[in-house]
Amino acid sequence: MSTDIDYVPSASLAHRATYSSSENEKAALHAVENEDAVIELMDDHDVSKPFPPDPDAPEETHQLTVRAVFVGCVLGAIVGASNIYLGLKTGFTFGPQLFGAIFGFAILKPISKALPESGLLGWLFGGPFGPKENCTVQSAATAAGGLGILFVSAIPAMYRLHLFSEFPQDDIGKLIALTCTAGFFGVFFVIPLRRYYIVHQKLTFPTPAATAYTIRSLHFGKKGEEVAKKKSWSLLISFALTFVFKVMTGYAPGVIYDWHIGWSLSRIGFTSIIALENYGWIVEFTPAFFGAGMLSGLNASWSFLGGAILAWGIIAPSIISTGRAVGVQPYPDDFPEIWSYTAMSFDDASRYVNSPSPRYWLLWPGVLMMLVYSFADVMMSLIPIFAKMKKTGVSISFKGLFTQRTEVDEDDEDQTPMEHRIPFAWWTTGLFLSTVMSCAILATLFNMNVGEAILALILGFIFSFIGVQSSGATDINPVSTVAKASQLIFGGIGKGSNLALNPAETLNLAAGVVSAGSAAQASDMTGDLKTGYLLGAKPRNQFIAQLCGSVVAVFLTSGLFILFTKATPCILYPDPTGATQCTYGAPSVSAWAAVALAVASPNLPIPPSSGYTAIALSIFSVISVIVKHLWIPKKYWVYVPNWNAVGLAFVTPQVYYPIAMGAGSVFNYFWQKRNPAGYDMYMFAISAGLLAGEGLGGVFQALLAVANVDGGKLLFWTLDVELLVPCLVQPLLPVKTFVALNPQGVSWFSLRYGVSDSRSTLPTECLILAVEFWDFNPSTGPSNSWTIHGLWPDHCDSTFDENCDPSRAYTGIASLLTNNGASDTLSFMQTHWVDINGNNEGFWEHEWSTHGTCMSTLELDCFSGIIRGQEAVAYFESVVALYKVGLTAEPLVVSDCFDGQTLPTYDWLANQGITPSSTATYSLSKVIAALKTESGGFTPALDCDGGSLNQIYWYFNLKGSVVDGEFVPISAPSAGTCGSTVKYPPKSGSSTPTSTTTSSSPTGTSGGTLPAKATIVALQSGSQVGGLLSLGTWSTQTLATFTTTGNANSFTMTSSKGNCGVSSGVFACGSGVSLSTFSTVLSNGELLLSFNGATTFSSDGSPSGSTVFTVFASSSHSNVYSLSILEK
Repeated sequence: MSTDIDYVPSASLAHRATYSSSENEKAALHAVENEDAVIELMDDHDVSKPFPPDPDAPEETHQLTVRAVFVGCVLGAIVGASNIYLGLKTGFTFGPQLFGAIFGFAILKPISKALPESGLLGWLFGGPFGPKENCTVQSAATAAGGLGILFVSAIPAMYRLHLFSEFPQDDIGKLIALTCTAGFFGVFFVIPLRRYYIVHQKLTFPTPAATAYTIRSLHFGKKGEEVAKKKSWSLLISFALTFVFKVMTGYAPGVIYDWHIGWSLSRIGFTSIIALENYGWIVEFTPAFFGAGMLSGLNASWSFLGGAILAWGIIAPSIISTGRAVGVQPYPDDFPEIWSYTAMSFDDASRYVNSPSPRYWLLWPGVLMMLVYSFADVMMSLIPIFAKMKKTGVSISFKGLFTQRTEVDEDDEDQTPMEHRIPFAWWTTGLFLSTVMSCAILATLFNMNVGEAILALILGFIFSFIGVQSSGATDINPVSTVAKASQLIFGGIGKGSNLALNPAETLNLAAGVVSAGSAAQASDMTGDLKTGYLLGAKPRNQFIAQLCGSVVAVFLTSGLFILFTKATPCILYPDPTGATQCTYGAPSVSAWAAVALAVASPNLPIPPSSGYTAIALSIFSVISVIVKHLWIPKKYWVYVPNWNAVGLAFVTPQVYYPIAMGAGSVFNYFWQKRNPAGYDMYMFAISAGLLAGEGLGGVFQALLAVANVDGGKLLFWTLDVELLVPCLVQPLLPVKTFVALNPQGVSWFSLRYGVSDSRSTLPTECLILAVEFWDFNPSTGPSNSWTIHGLWPDHCDSTFDENCDPSRAYTGIASLLTNNGASDTLSFMQTHWVDINGNNEGFWEHEWSTHGTCMSTLELDCFSGIIRGQEAVAYFESVVALYKVGLTAEPLVVSDCFDGQTLPTYDWLANQGITPSSTATYSLSKVIAALKTESGGFTPALDCDGGSLNQIYWYFNLKGSVVDGEFVPISAPSAGTCGSTVKYPPKSGSSTPTSTTTSSSPTGTSGGTLPAKATIVALQSGSQVGGLLSLGTWSTQTLATFTTTGNANSFTMTSSKGNCGVSSGVFACGSGVSLSTFSTVLSNGELLLSFNGATTFSSDGSPSGSTVFTVFASSSHSNVYSLSILEK
């Protein structure tokens, strides 16, 4: 087994990496007549040189065939799909070699016998099928199933950091181009590595060697077919059963998939055991990770499980109890005992520094451990290699690596005929063209200059040496982790070039994609060449198959990534509060995003206690590596923890995966002990079937979700089962809904569980997403009112239906409303539900047909005596009623509210002194507090565009129909995307609202009052330019909190450093500073700091990064600004 991920498990094959002779080879094969005999052992072969040919086998004249490449690409596609599923779950991916070899044989051997050799069909699929053609199948499969590493790590991280478009389907061109850059460069530069690592170094490559052994056993003599039949059937059965099981889990997850033991026991009286639920200790029946444990072995699996116990069983509860981390209560009213400890968002990482969730706190030790341990382990493994190179001479070691040969040297260990080798012109031309293509793509799409692009490719080449050496010796491919070194290098380049945060992150991750992807591809391809070397296959044919497979991989992986993220958007945009657990933890994504953020940010976004722990654990892991390599015999290495696996557990919040892997490894251990013959025959086939079956089942589930026919949308009996079997199931928590004010009319936000309707016998709580606009340029609607976008049903799983019933896609909405007595609703819509381009009718038609037809409680059979079209009228009336009323402290029935004219969103803000202004900047906390106060205690989420407020999300539980059901308000589970300060621009054409419910001016604090806790920001031309640190200096770093005493007309200030005051014209804070008296001036909505009646301050320069400047209480210095006081 070989894997390439953020963490790669050590294979159970590694301990079998030394082989003896082939003396008993045929005898072992003929022993197949004894059912319990060992057919053939890998130990019968010396894998440093090609296997001896089978004297009874016919000569293979056709090793490269259309059928071999086609079947190989199809099988590789299956494993590639499985790898993206598994990789997004935990970061693990597994090579397609064994799956492709066994399944390829099972498919092509019967076809080769059934079809004639003549004719078109015979040319394509007929003729003899031998081991060398079987090698071509697995070569194509490996290439086609590769490159998944990019889509479970760096590329999703770019979406997490908002470096691409919101939806991956909008970036299909970029995704394909970036994948091409990594994939083809790796395929071409791997060719010279074959000679060095396979022929001269004689590296073992355990999984490729096992694949060669498996292919040989399938074809060896007459009894080989019997062996093949057993392996093929075991693979097929395990694959099919797992696939069916995975699909069925979507329709009864709480019974056959997830068991929430802690929740169930807490409901019957063991209340304290709810901590198991809160920290994620549930049981999930996942065949894939049971199979992963079988392949990975005890060391890797139990290191992973031990890391989970350390992280989520010891450290997480400890930092919660000591206050170093905090949790959130997603359901404080209904289920106050439920806490979420997995909140994490890179949109506003600075707020996690002082109040991190356990998941954010654990992220940094995990990432640093994986990075440091991987480098240490690789470096210690390379010491013997360097010693050998020094003894033989570096020039001899690399002799002929990049030179062209015309004939075979008699003294050369590589006796592969020249006509079978890959021509020098092929791979050098391909390498040149792929380099030029990569530079062009990176320069045009990712703003990298040629030097940066070439550096990324060179790093990929260097990392490939590390990856090939490691996977060849130990079956561990640490490329993804080691490639994070490219992030550190390009982080330094970004800092040196003074790049802003987003360009620096783009440079960082784009370079990481290229270096990691090309190195991973090179490592996989070298392993394939090892398989071919042992079987005597032609490298030229393997190379062509690899190129064909790489073409498939480029389009396949990009398409699968779009499919998964469309079906489950929380992969890219998880709930930042952790209240809604995404089924895909994507730990590699978090790790790559974290490193990019850390090296690009002006300040490290790492909680201090987390950083110290990361350093300590990393040092300990390095010491363990050194001790292992220098003083512990190799036979005892299995007892030394794999700190890469431990680190992975720190960044994986789903602890049920290490539990499943631990169970699989224990099962595998006892199977091997009790029945070694059955183990050798079936283990690889069954484990490969479990992995591929669940992975492909996950792909099928994603297709069902996109088609809106998955379990969450079709069946409600799963909830009945949950109520009947409370001891086995996940908690039936309240469903969350929200209102979004979205100028673009696009939202990916949604949560769990399906939309039920009023005809259900269960408590009906369905999701509704109401959307309003604030169009300020150009202006749309009244200047003192937000405008309606629509009302959308939502599925609680980050998806929503669209265009559900084309037969009810009515036109002429205005006439429909008028003819059904809804003229007042139409009149209101003509003012408050308007299209930015003036096409109101088309806008209304779109909203009804796209979203209204998808509301189950508005289907025709929900009404008695209704005329077609009247359900659409009910939809528009409900939207308008909900828009008018907003939130109330009690459940709201919209059908009772048609006389309301309160227009609450705008008024609620205005009531708290927050009105549109061209110059004012408001603190986010102030805006949220205002809305919470006005709404009766419910906290909304806010989104901003370019720093300006444009979306407000109100959340509801809806019970019953949208017509007469109850909208029960709840607080928002997420904080939105706004920064610490926001702007609220007036609609174009008016600097003040035409009418408001208050006459207060916009201010930075409620009513112009002085906040007790405040931050002080610097303003130039109405824009924020940093602010004050605790010493009173001007900086763009994280701002300090100041404590004020007094009122707006006369007050003093202190910071964490001490008193604040002005002495000799200099503003400063510290233990030796005398307090000065300050006042405030309210100007254009800003509460400005004033000293001696003046609101101007100045410095000798502009701060940037770690550079700060002294603040002078005058305008006599070169850079003049004012200081605004914002409530903390």
